[in-house]
Formats: sequence, C-alpha cells, structure tokens
Amino acid sequence: MQYSQENFTQIQSELNKGEKLLWVGKPAQGFMLRKRDIFMIPFSLLWGGFAIFWGTAALSTGINFFSIFGLFFLIMGVYIMIGRFFYDIWRRYRTIYAITDERVIIKINNSISSTPLGRQTEIRFIPNSNQRGTIEFGPQVSFFFNSGIYTFFDLERHASNTYAGEN
Repeated sequence: MQYSQENFTQIQSELNKGEKLLWVGKPAQGFMLRKRDIFMIPFSLLWGGFAIFWGTAALSTGINFFSIFGLFFLIMGVYIMIGRFFYDIWRRYRTIYAITDERVIIKINNSISSTPLGRQTEIRFIPNSNQRGTIEFGPQVSFFFNSGIYTFFDLERHASNTYAGEN
C-alpha cells in the first residue's frame, strides 16, 4: 500500500485498537464541476441577476428596509455564483479519506465521520475524465431526493486502481 506519511499520521490517531488501515488518500484538488452544477450555475445566475436588480432598484429610493433586505439576497447570490466553488476547494484541501478493515473514514479538519463496512455494503465506482472518479459506499441515492447520508470519495488520480484495491 502506498500513501503519504502526512496523511497516515493525521488518520492514525482516529483508528480503533486493532483496526488495520488499508488505504488513505485525499480528494481531487482544485476547481471541480459536478453534475449538480448543470442546474446550480443557471440558478445562481438568475438569483444573482435578480438580487442585483432588486438592490439597484431599492437603493435608487434610498436606504430603507428593501435595500437592506436586498443586501441579504445579494450576499447569498455571490456565494452561490462563485463563493461555493472556493469553499469546495478549501474543504477538499483539508479532507483525508481512509479505508480500514472495519470502516470508511472521512476527516475534514478535526471533524470525523465514518461508515461501518459490512457484508451488505455496496461499493460503486463512477469514472470521470483523466483518471478521476468517485467511489460510493452504501445504497445508491437519488439525484433529486437524498433521503439519507452516504459516503463517497472524489479521487483525483488512479481512482479505478483504488477501487480495485491496487493503490
């Protein structure tokens, strides 16, 4: 098994006694578009355009309740147009994935979430371009109706090798 010493050191303290680390890695880094952006980008542009229109119209009548209310929508519009991409980059930079003989672990900063591995655990690989891909653990979740929490790894390099247990 190959993994960086830094990632191993950060995840080692989270292991239970007797738990064996099988793989550790980081998610894909940098700017990334996802399937949901097909809907989110047009929606964010409409939201932002409306917020700018509202704010401009409200400010033309002077500072009042409507201009302050519009400021909230403008801030949210800036976040969903561009801020969410910077947040996603920041969050993935601070994320470490690990697979042990007992569970799947995701560590983001000092927050840990884990999913036990059992006989019924479904594991799926969804390939993307340039050796990137997503490995999903647990039951498949609907695109529109996410009825529960599921665990997934967005991997930058050698995603298919990791899924096959080669890396």
